[in-house]
Amino acid sequence: MNPLLLTMIANVHRYRGALPGSRADLYREICQVMLWRRHDAKQLVVQPRGTQKETVLRELAYVMMSARTATLTRDACEDALRQVLPRVSAQLTAAAFLDDVSSNGLLVERERSLFGFAHLTIQEYLAAEHIREKSLVQTLVAAVEDDWWRECTLLYAAGADVGPLVQACLDVGSVSALALAFECAEEGNELDPELRDRLEQLLEAPTDTPFDDEHRKLVDGVFVLRRLRGTKQVGGGRLCPPVDARTYARFLRDRGGWDGMTRPDAADVPGDDEAVTGVRWLDAHEFTTWVNDTVGGPARFRLPHAAELGEQQVYDVWTADPPVDGQAPLWVWPGHRDPRRVTSEQLQARIREDIAGPALAVSMRTAILVMRVRRAARLVVRLTTDAERAPSAQWAHLEQTLTTLYRNTVAFAPDFALGVAGDDVERVDAVARHARQLDLDDYLRFITLLEEDVLRELGPLPELVLAGRPPGALRGAWHGVQETVRSLSAPGPDQKRRQRRPHLDLVEQALVGDLGGRVHPDRRAAHLLGLRGDVYALDVGRALSGAASRYSARLHHTTGMSPSMPRGQVPFDLPLGAEPEWIAEPHQAAQRIGSLAHHVVEAIGDQPGSRFLSDQARVVDEHAMSLLLRGHRPDPHAFQQARLALAILAAEADLQHIGGDGPAGVAEVFRRATASLAWLEDRYARRRPASEGIVLLALG
Repeated sequence: MNPLLLTMIANVHRYRGALPGSRADLYREICQVMLWRRHDAKQLVVQPRGTQKETVLRELAYVMMSARTATLTRDACEDALRQVLPRVSAQLTAAAFLDDVSSNGLLVERERSLFGFAHLTIQEYLAAEHIREKSLVQTLVAAVEDDWWRECTLLYAAGADVGPLVQACLDVGSVSALALAFECAEEGNELDPELRDRLEQLLEAPTDTPFDDEHRKLVDGVFVLRRLRGTKQVGGGRLCPPVDARTYARFLRDRGGWDGMTRPDAADVPGDDEAVTGVRWLDAHEFTTWVNDTVGGPARFRLPHAAELGEQQVYDVWTADPPVDGQAPLWVWPGHRDPRRVTSEQLQARIREDIAGPALAVSMRTAILVMRVRRAARLVVRLTTDAERAPSAQWAHLEQTLTTLYRNTVAFAPDFALGVAGDDVERVDAVARHARQLDLDDYLRFITLLEEDVLRELGPLPELVLAGRPPGALRGAWHGVQETVRSLSAPGPDQKRRQRRPHLDLVEQALVGDLGGRVHPDRRAAHLLGLRGDVYALDVGRALSGAASRYSARLHHTTGMSPSMPRGQVPFDLPLGAEPEWIAEPHQAAQRIGSLAHHVVEAIGDQPGSRFLSDQARVVDEHAMSLLLRGHRPDPHAFQQARLALAILAAEADLQHIGGDGPAGVAEVFRRATASLAWLEDRYARRRPASEGIVLLALG
């Protein structure tokens, strides 16, 4: 607010003891205090009287409004004053009067010989009083579409019969004129009931009226102009209040409503008069365009620049500034963190939850681990048979049970497409062919190594699965696996070779290698460990295969093969790169991931896991893109699928050194999209508050 106007308001409060309730009354009090009440308080005689001075200044203000100017030269002021001064004083000259009133602060000399009122609203108020006194309402009637006269019209309306003004607005019928009609009806002292009814009927637009209907568009324009009245003067315009839910709902009405593709990223619909939050940058731009189209005429509103906002905003606000480092420009409360921020720790925790459940009846982690152990058990039976040593009935039974368990497990998680690796006969045959090239001792060592793997992995696995309360069809089978493992692990005549230290050393070396440690086995051990690696090269890509190996190693890597931490706390991680955090930007993420997902699949070619990764690319197309672009209602299961698919493709792109898409690389683009999905789900689940709103700048 103008400092001089603030001083005037303070003087009113000082001499009056309180501020008036309306704007018109406030400006009336300002004029009276500045022109004569201060002198009355000091018992000073003023000539001409204060009321006479105000009469002269009213005409001067009317002359300036008619000239569409806020300043006049001394000569122009004196010419205007000479027309009215003889009616209040025969002796006072125009020059003397101008010097007198310019000393009291109501009229000021802005530059040498250039005069204007202390604030434009003072000029508008005095002109309105002149119009009322001289019955010049036709001046305002003729200007109902003219923004220059708008405030003057509203100040006139206070305490007046606004019928002529409302009638003129209805006759013109434009958005700006009708908006003025409603404001005059609110400010005015009286209005013909018939005119008031016509205004009320104007707003009764049927909800199913299409957007291009002229009546609906007209009503929207009136509504918007009334709700977005600028309150704070900045630069070339006024900052409007934050866009509220009632205004935004009109924008959304023709875009699917609160369930459409431009809905805010928030769990709840705000109250009618509450600010709408969770709006995206592109939505803010689209809303601004809609406002200008609805109001009509040249653009009257825009997003503000950060420098125009100051520190008075209650919400984070989208701005018209250019993007920085590819990020949409969001003004954030000073001292606060960007609400779009997602840290690597937060994202890794979410990926662990996705892999381990509990959103799925059977977790992805379980399916992968069963896949691993089933293949190892199958090889134990196959290699033992090839060595012309009949496998024990327990091992044969275990292999059959695990095969059934695997098929049933993936049946409960079909959306992860793990079933593509269901029959891995080719991989078992390939490992068996390589194993036959070993000498007998190493061949038997390799069988023992796989037996240890199976028993080691199956030791805690039933407990982990049963703790997750799997469906009844799986629960009994897992109890059966527990009993078989206990029996095979018990010392017996045919189990003595498992106690020999070299075999346990070999398992320890395998575990250290799985954990990424430095392993220096001899040549023979290295050959066996390499062959073991082929067993666990699952047809789900290198990323998930490696994650499963690391998980198993973490679960058991301590002396004596006991768990190193509570089993439920052992993380099953996918690598997330070196970035400490990401900024969630769903629209930008969606624009980049679709073609890149298929680029990764093409780069991998016919390697093991290509079919599985193709399925992940399909999930990106069907779920990730739709969720990021708000194509359907948020669904936790869809979020989980899409996030995992993106995280898997990102890890695979890193491991396969698949480049492209600029300095960030393919993997980083996927991770940003994964972070955006985690952020979105948090918003819909009320774990993150929505704070991004819209504030517009009314131009002119």
